[in-house]
Amino acid sequence: MPLSTTVNIDTTNALRILRGVRGRAADFSLFFDQRVDPDVVMFFRKQFASEGTEGGTPWKPLRPTTIKLKRAAGRARMGVLRFSNELWASLTKRAGPKVVKIVTPRQYTRGTAVQSSGTPYPALHQEGYSIDTVFGRRMQFPRVVPARPLVPKEMPTSYVNRWQSLAAKFIETGMV
Repeated sequence: MPLSTTVNIDTTNALRILRGVRGRAADFSLFFDQRVDPDVVMFFRKQFASEGTEGGTPWKPLRPTTIKLKRAAGRARMGVLRFSNELWASLTKRAGPKVVKIVTPRQYTRGTAVQSSGTPYPALHQEGYSIDTVFGRRMQFPRVVPARPLVPKEMPTSYVNRWQSLAAKFIETGMV
């Protein structure tokens, strides 16, 4: 009989690990809810505090007439796009009546359901718009309200890089 050795490999643990990796790579819901959502909330807080700079497009300052109107309404110290704070709260809180948050296994969406008189005014501010009626009175010359983008075309690289790194860790270890 020839001299020989036999090696057996128990793959039970490796297969268990691979099943876990496959499961985590297929469902990012927990990752989106516990890692991405808090970062997006912080992004929007910084976006409002920096008046657009955090997202890469600084917002135009308010016009003197707008500042005067805010002062008369007792809201002089509130920042740009923060007259009632409804829009701000819908983007800077994790939950609320106007918060739009959709989490599926492969996608995270965050937005706002704020409207004014049936008009989704956050979308108007995103692109800018013109106004020709104020308080029910037609203006002689329409006024252009400049774009004040709330949502950047692309999220800042620092956020994307962080999420990519944390997603890889989540897939490998299951730690959120």
